[in-house]
Amino acid sequence: MCARTPAPESPGFPEGLSTDLRAAKSEASDRYFTRSARHPLAPFILRRALAGLREVGGHQVHAIGIGYKLTNGKPGDALCVRFYVSQKLPKRLLSARARINTHIDGIDTDVIEAAPAFPAMPLACSRARRQHKRPLRPGSSIGLETVAGGTLAFRCTSRRGAEQGRTLLLSNSHVFSDYGAALPGTGICQPSLADGGTPQDRVGSLLRFVPLQEGVLATNQVDAAVAILDDGIGVEADICTVGAVQGTVPPFVGQLVHKHARSTGYSSGVVDDIACDVLLPLSRATPQRQARFVNQIRIRARSGASLFAQLGDSGALIVDKPGNRAVGLLFACPDNGTHAFANPIRAVLDQLDIDLG
Repeated sequence: MCARTPAPESPGFPEGLSTDLRAAKSEASDRYFTRSARHPLAPFILRRALAGLREVGGHQVHAIGIGYKLTNGKPGDALCVRFYVSQKLPKRLLSARARINTHIDGIDTDVIEAAPAFPAMPLACSRARRQHKRPLRPGSSIGLETVAGGTLAFRCTSRRGAEQGRTLLLSNSHVFSDYGAALPGTGICQPSLADGGTPQDRVGSLLRFVPLQEGVLATNQVDAAVAILDDGIGVEADICTVGAVQGTVPPFVGQLVHKHARSTGYSSGVVDDIACDVLLPLSRATPQRQARFVNQIRIRARSGASLFAQLGDSGALIVDKPGNRAVGLLFACPDNGTHAFANPIRAVLDQLDIDLG
């Protein structure tokens, strides 16, 4: 059976999930990602080669979350533990050890084929949303002066007394701090380095970031950082195409959302997992460097569309539709763009000690 009973809220988990469902997801995440430490997500999984998938013996699970069980591609009416794999294989091709149980402590499971995600950093260039913009416009190109960059989420204010009266800029840690490799005070440029930005395009400086924990059993909740806006630089109060942000709201399965970002511009999608643990290779060159992010939001492209986000969209603010309330901060997606992962926005704001607006 699937879990339906509400339970008291736990740190990092969305509201309304039963204790049994939370426990089953957490147990599966620890178990399968411990195996992944011995079998990183490359080269076999990233090439999606059948022979390779046999060799890794089922260690192709790259995300584990909570959503509705799919039957003939359509969601049912009860939540279960979802296993996201690079390629679903017939049971005859899997060893007994590689097979995923149909239940975990009485909780149903489901196996869903999906491409593994990477930090959504740009590999190439585009047009208007990648150009020089003054005042700054949320939803367009920005980044640390030494990295490829990503997307400006929104403007924000600090909860800290010493920072009152200053405008801050929000994006991912890997966009603004190179996962903490940069020192506070390092320049932030608009457009980003990948889009032709130079130190002369500086608009602010790195203020702080949430430190990253590496490892398959790490408990990262956010990939987030803020920069402080330089004097004389303005920033618009709305996201390009999306509009003004009207507060925040927790995610729920089936929630309609939209965003505007550096690579794909405007797109809309549907939340289909609200507590997903995802194992993220931090670099394509060194895929053995991995970090687990827990209780993340998974968003798929809306019905009839094949694309929600692509590389370069890191840092985009996900807001609900039509309410325009902030839901999450996009930080990773697969190369094919069919879905993306986002940090819950309330965790982002609390860990950075900021508010939107």
